[in-house]
Amino acid sequence: MANPRNLTSTTKITDRVKRAVASLKTWRILHTDYRRPLQTYNDTLHAVIGLHWFTTSQRCA
Repeated sequence: MANPRNLTSTTKITDRVKRAVASLKTWRILHTDYRRPLQTYNDTLHAVIGLHWFTTSQRCA
């Protein structure tokens, strides 16, 4: 039988990841076509992720 602590921990992580993905899907930048040079896509994605973590850390503080 699985350890209940491990299941609780896994469930919490899974829920957080699902919320993060759902939040990112609602952002306008991810809904529209990417109209910049393809070489800048990686930098843009990192900026979006950084802004997401910044806003969530501000809410939790």
